[in-house]
Amino acid sequence: IILTTESKMKGKSKVQSLSQNRDIPIHIIKSSSQPSLTKFFRWHFKISATEDEIEEESLIEIEELCKLAIHEKRIVEASPRSRSNRRIQHDYAQAQNLNSSSIGEEPNRRVRVYPATKGSMA
Repeated sequence: IILTTESKMKGKSKVQSLSQNRDIPIHIIKSSSQPSLTKFFRWHFKISATEDEIEEESLIEIEELCKLAIHEKRIVEASPRSRSNRRIQHDYAQAQNLNSSSIGEEPNRRVRVYPATKGSMA
């Protein structure tokens, strides 16, 4: 299989050239971040995770997203999570002086993190 990101599929990419006239499945993920890769591999190989692993993954994901929100001053969204894991993510965002909200419908409900406003300490 070929695993690539959306950005690598724009225009006439090497990935498209490699797969042309071959029977090679291409899987496209949003980004090459750890959460995106983990999500793909769990789906592709039908791997389940323990609650502790999912909780740790949720925390790693929100740490990365908060850094993006702070440094790039943009709104970011996490992967869909359970209510308890969204709570962990909200708590972390709040500890970073960022605002967050849960958006979407179950089972696709996820945390959205907003960049700091001018008056924030973040």
